[in-house]
Amino acid sequence: MATRDKLGTTLPDEDAASGDDMSSVMFHAETLADAVATVANAALTFLMCHMFSGLAFDVGNGDAGQLLTVAHGAMVAFAAAHLESNLLLPAQVLGDVGHHLGGSHGGGTDGDLAFVLAPNGRKVSVMLEECDLPYAVHSIHIGQNDQFKPEFVAINPNSKIPAIVDPDGPDGKPISLMESGAILIYLSGKTGKWLPQSDRGKYDALQWLMFQMAGVGPMFGQTHHFMRAAPQPVPYAIERYHNETKRLYGVLNERLGQVAYLAGEYSIADIATYPWVARHEWHKVDLAKFAHVKRWFDTIGTRPAVQRGMAVPA
Repeated sequence: MATRDKLGTTLPDEDAASGDDMSSVMFHAETLADAVATVANAALTFLMCHMFSGLAFDVGNGDAGQLLTVAHGAMVAFAAAHLESNLLLPAQVLGDVGHHLGGSHGGGTDGDLAFVLAPNGRKVSVMLEECDLPYAVHSIHIGQNDQFKPEFVAINPNSKIPAIVDPDGPDGKPISLMESGAILIYLSGKTGKWLPQSDRGKYDALQWLMFQMAGVGPMFGQTHHFMRAAPQPVPYAIERYHNETKRLYGVLNERLGQVAYLAGEYSIADIATYPWVARHEWHKVDLAKFAHVKRWFDTIGTRPAVQRGMAVPA
């Protein structure tokens, strides 16, 4: 049975300035009404400030103590003058979030509610769930410049999230990795999962993974920023990035009209792309207008591992 260590009743500060937009909000919800009110309050305050935050995971090979640390993008929107008492800031994770993949998804501290994770971090949590690897989550407080501390720079010289440390890396030696695409490739190699075995299939998956890394992520992220977080409207930027976002949906739709998944079979290319398409309402794209993308999106959304990974760190 999967277990999750308790999380403190707090979470990170926020970011709105990065293309990775709003990624995680932790609330203390005594009742459903409190939770709804808190979410509404966060939505209103989201446009009012810009601070960065993050979460981190531990992941491993299933052996006791062999956990892989994964920094996971996170952020909460807040404005000090408008906070309600049940919106907990600044965030301090008081305990690890431990979760053995392959079992039911455990909850955090009683009364906590996690909401809206960054797509790049969700790529990693979904992949960990799909690979049935144990992992734990740790907080990276970007608003407090945790990403520039020597211990994190040693993991990711670029001071970005997500990042991972696997104590049981190649040759049995620890390895740290930055960049979500590289992390997916590494975890696939470690487990032998979610990358086609044939050379043709492998390169097909890798090219669509790069399509996500170079196109979907950056362009969707810019659309989110200028539509939701820019301090004032910039019509040119909104039009430019929204048009490019819709064009990329067209490319995906054409591809998915030919195959069930981006590489023909389910792979890391789908795992990387799904969390960004899950934000289709953020970038104001009606999936009904992209029937093949919608079919693909709905199909992947039924996978239990995807559902668990998308809920981390809830």
